Amino acid sequence: MTGADHLTRYSWGDHMLDFCACMTCGCVTHWAPGKNADQDRFALNLRMVPPDDLAAIPVRHFDGADSWTYLD
Repeated sequence: MTGADHLTRYSWGDHMLDFCACMTCGCVTHWAPGKNADQDRFALNLRMVPPDDLAAIPVRHFDGADSWTYLD
């Protein structure tokens, strides 16, 4: 089994997001829009990316608690 055949999807509450997890280890690999989604959103679990690959990804810091602006 590889790819989507190896994932299980689950959702709860308002069903805005579907969480996708590996059927072998249970780790959430990503989330995607759920059946009641009002926006197209998608996120990856970057904790599963090899450290060398992760180091090459630029990071922008965002103040979501106070000013709602990027800090870089």
